[in-house]
Amino acid sequence: MKMFKKIALISVVFFLLGSVIFLNLSFFYNYRENSKIKKVTQTTEQAIPTNISETSIKKTDIPEDDGMSFELRFSEEFTQKGSVSGRLGYPGENIPQLEVYFINQDSKNKNVTIITSYNQSEYFLQGLADGKYIAVAYVKDQPETSGAYTEAVLCGLTIECTDHSPVVFEIKDGNAAKNIDITDWYAPKGVLPEINSF
Repeated sequence: MKMFKKIALISVVFFLLGSVIFLNLSFFYNYRENSKIKKVTQTTEQAIPTNISETSIKKTDIPEDDGMSFELRFSEEFTQKGSVSGRLGYPGENIPQLEVYFINQDSKNKNVTIITSYNQSEYFLQGLADGKYIAVAYVKDQPETSGAYTEAVLCGLTIECTDHSPVVFEIKDGNAAKNIDITDWYAPKGVLPEINSF
């Protein structure tokens, strides 16, 4: 009987010790987890500014809307440039394919070139920058054969018209230069610029 009481007493003591240890471990674990959560919360609060307002965005950071779309703005810029048009001619039954150069007299960077089709008798080109130009054409793959818009064209291109120097026409404020007829193919050598000279 005494032995049974001792065993029972020892069991109670171990149970109480185990309960105390379990409670201490549970408290320590909960305290540790709560500390981690508090630390993460503080870090997050520091990372997210709480003083953001509309006044913190500078007006200069936002491009002003001028009410014009990009497409319209681009189109307006393009149409503000000038155009040139006229007839094409050649001393023969057919007009060969031509390389037509509009040579700016002030800047090579503004030169414009078009390549015509076989038997094309008229042309129109839009997009010339302001400046003074001459119009010279070369037979494609035959650069030694050249024609131009010249004084002889203005004269009527008759046998009496002996001045074959190129006529300068001007593009200003997006105007249209019309009747720039490239039909004089009779200029003496050296009067018209060679294709590699500009």
